[in-house]
Amino acid sequence: MAGQYRPKTTEDLAEKLDELRVAVPRRGHRMDVRDLESVARTHGRAIEQRRDAVEHRSIVTGVQGEQSLRKRIADQHPDLHRQEAAQRSEFRQQQAQKAPRVEHPSAPEQQQPPPSRGRTR
Repeated sequence: MAGQYRPKTTEDLAEKLDELRVAVPRRGHRMDVRDLESVARTHGRAIEQRRDAVEHRSIVTGVQGEQSLRKRIADQHPDLHRQEAAQRSEFRQQQAQKAPRVEHPSAPEQQQPPPSRGRTR
């Protein structure tokens, strides 16, 4: 660390500088490797999230299409719509009675790794 090393002779100083000439590039390389690994992990997460977004958009599109059809059926055939809604509600109640709900604890939040710039391992 700065200010701690005080060479007694110029030879000691030259020796310490030689050590630093070897150590500094290695440390810089380790930092670069860690940064590249961090970028790769972040890129991987971004790809997964893009894939999830596409899947979710597809689900939303399907749900919107179903809602549109249900609305059209409700407008054109109100009796059939009421009958279908009642049967759907009855089916859900039967399913709820067969399998009691299990409370799942909320998922823990993902923590971002702390920045690694300037640290040594």
